[in-house]
Amino acid sequence: MTKKVTIKSNQTQLDLSIQEYGTVEAVMEFMAANNVSITDALIVGNELNVIESTYTNLEVLNYYKQNSILPATTTTQTVAGTIPVIVSSTTTTLQSKVVSMKHQSLLDIALQENGTVEAVMAICEANNLSLTTVLIPGTELDAQTNITDIEILTYYKRNNIKPATDKAFIVPVDGYAVSTYVLTNYWL
Repeated sequence: MTKKVTIKSNQTQLDLSIQEYGTVEAVMEFMAANNVSITDALIVGNELNVIESTYTNLEVLNYYKQNSILPATTTTQTVAGTIPVIVSSTTTTLQSKVVSMKHQSLLDIALQENGTVEAVMAICEANNLSLTTVLIPGTELDAQTNITDIEILTYYKRNNIKPATDKAFIVPVDGYAVSTYVLTNYWL
């Protein structure tokens, strides 16, 4: 029988990944197994299937469970009296700017500029954005944090890898008529 987790108030995809796997590194496969985008707004009370993952940190997972810690890192507040936004409660000093490209999400920016998705909440906070914000190409963001995976970051920079996985887009397949397409994600 498949284990399920119920989404609680103020939980994000990253919170659920930490809660169920002890690390945010499992978020991509966890959400993909549930047909949920990492940028989708989650609905409180909905259930997600908890799958086996190679990305599990038992030390963190056990600590959270033993201490009954339920990660829920977002709060909703009103900015300028009209726009509800989601903000993080962590503080990190950011130092550099990056310009977003077509199909990039905040998680893509975190990977590109820090080598890890664990930097995404600091980037969200520094730019007063929610994790689910859809970036407009050309948006300038503060993106350098003290949360870095130097090995991944070096590889991305050396090979000019710029992840762009936010939106599926349509491409023609094998020269078929324009009406025959498949959905795919890509990396620039």
